[in-house]
Amino acid sequence: MAFSAVRVTNGTTVSECDRAALAAIHDAAFPPEERYWPFEKIFEWVGQEGVELWILRRWGEAAGYITLQEVPTDRLVYLWYWAAAPDRRNAGLGAFGIRTVLADLAARAKPPVAVFFDARAPEGEDTAAPKNVFRRRRLSWYRQLGAYWLKGLDYPAVAANDAGEEYPCYILFFRIAGMPDEALVRLGAIAIAAYFFAPDDPRRQRLVKSFETMEVIPPTGV
Repeated sequence: MAFSAVRVTNGTTVSECDRAALAAIHDAAFPPEERYWPFEKIFEWVGQEGVELWILRRWGEAAGYITLQEVPTDRLVYLWYWAAAPDRRNAGLGAFGIRTVLADLAARAKPPVAVFFDARAPEGEDTAAPKNVFRRRRLSWYRQLGAYWLKGLDYPAVAANDAGEEYPCYILFFRIAGMPDEALVRLGAIAIAAYFFAPDDPRRQRLVKSFETMEVIPPTGV
């Protein structure tokens, strides 16, 4: 089989070769404003507070990764980053990785109800701009994999730079053990936003207000 995935729960077990490969993949996949910490930090966090790293391989070589955090008290999992090497994209590695992780979560003794994550949304009025076309296609790709989209949320992420610019994001989830009820959907969305906003931040309050008009858009395929 061309693809394989390895679940890592202790960052010290990752070889120097894999560390270098994954850091390079991360830097190639995300612009500076989306890199919220040096990738080496992930290896320190793996194994703490439910943080896991999945190394995705193609013909044995590290070609991508997924990072997640399981929070049993929430009954949810949060996916923070995933990426494939530039020369390994559009070959099925990403879909393989997501399906592998979701299957593993579903098989656990106490599976989570759902997996929440965010994704950068189109920006500005130029809908034909390549970056906006790509972001719409990425949303479609997530929904084809089985993700539900929380349409209509007022959720900006804060750039990882001194200026702290904002950029719009989607919030989505994969269901695992049943369908999350409204309270759990709100909990998952707020937990994603809590990375950026304290409880008294007006932007977080706007997110909560937007729950009133939020639509849960189902996936287009599994």
